[in-house]
Amino acid sequence: MIVTASALCHGTKWQDKIDMDWLWRKTRNDHPEILNPVRAKDHEDRRVDWLSYGNINDWTDRAKKFLVSLGMLKDEPGTICA
Repeated sequence: MIVTASALCHGTKWQDKIDMDWLWRKTRNDHPEILNPVRAKDHEDRRVDWLSYGNINDWTDRAKKFLVSLGMLKDEPGTICA
């Protein structure tokens, strides 16, 4: 954006009279709703999004299918023995 503003001022009466860094900071301050970066998601946000009931069930269902395909589990009711 600073380069764009510099190009727009080139050849005008404002060339070399406006500090482009100041102009960019002022523009971001005056219009934060459209110019300021959105807060990035952190690890906690991602974990909360992923740990939904549906996602956990999907994961356990896929894990069960994988273990059955390896022969480590049987896809039938049974008892757990120690």
